[in-house]
Amino acid sequence: MDFNQNKRNRNLFYILLLLSLSYINGQTAFDRGYQLGYKKGYCYNKYSCLPPIPPLTPLPTIYEDHNSFEDGFLRGFLNGQNSNKNQFTNDDIYSQIDFKEINRDIGVRKYNKPKSSLNHELISQVLRYKQIQYEKKVKNLEKQKLNFKKKLDEFINHSYSLYKGLRELIEPISQAFGQINNLEIYLKNNPPQKIVRKYSNPLTKSDAENLVKELSNYNETINNWTTKVNEELQFFKENPNNIISGVYQANTIIDFRYNENTGDYEPYNEVLETSFIKFEENMIYFKRGDSKIIKHNALRYWGVKDNHYLFYDGRESLLAIDKDFSYIHWFYEDNLNGQFLKKAFYTGLKKL
Repeated sequence: MDFNQNKRNRNLFYILLLLSLSYINGQTAFDRGYQLGYKKGYCYNKYSCLPPIPPLTPLPTIYEDHNSFEDGFLRGFLNGQNSNKNQFTNDDIYSQIDFKEINRDIGVRKYNKPKSSLNHELISQVLRYKQIQYEKKVKNLEKQKLNFKKKLDEFINHSYSLYKGLRELIEPISQAFGQINNLEIYLKNNPPQKIVRKYSNPLTKSDAENLVKELSNYNETINNWTTKVNEELQFFKENPNNIISGVYQANTIIDFRYNENTGDYEPYNEVLETSFIKFEENMIYFKRGDSKIIKHNALRYWGVKDNHYLFYDGRESLLAIDKDFSYIHWFYEDNLNGQFLKKAFYTGLKKL
């Protein structure tokens, strides 16, 4: 039984030893520095001081390094000193004792006051250095915030500029192009300010990242539209109308609707009042009957077919004008199969 008891005691000893080694190995340099610093601070300037067991090491702050023995020591020293700040210091005790009188009366050897092994000047310098480093970090953080805000403002203003540039580009021609007219409506309802207003100030880091992401996608959309509009304008300018120009009047307009069953156009409306059409190099203006509204479309020369001059306008409509300029077939409302569903027949065409 003694043998088994000794064996159990030996096993318990090994377990405790392993736990102690695990604890020691698990300590960081900051932990070790704190433990020693706390004891030194607690007994600072105290004669025959028995330091207590230090408390659990606190977590390092953002301005302290968990791998720094020095940072841990300084924190422990200050905490240990503060924990015993209400007790008398050795200086207070020594000030109440007359060492000369004691030495004279009992003839004992003179003892000097105990000296601390700490380099207080070095500690003071380190603390000043840490304070300077802290102030530098605060200044750097403020500088980073200002730089980020500046870049964010520049990015937002860039979005505003792209938006304004596209609006100015399409404003004079939006009515002449069907797609551009739809784009203008979209832009009016979706300015970049609408995205910015979704996020309140001050912005969090997450809000700022989401704002930049949304504006980046928006800017890409605006840039794509700007490219398409410029390509469309260039497409029409490269093929100007040099065939017909000036103002023409038409005595009658007959509107037709395509019948998919018969494959023919059937009349459904007639305008007997005089109508007017004006041709320019890249534009066509027209006024139907007694309508007070003058509309205009872009105009692009396409070629000649079956003794008719062919033109396309900015709304994907086709104009076929006979070579004598006496009538116009105006086909519009193209379906998915390339078939125009309506046409207007302008007759009695006469140049003014």
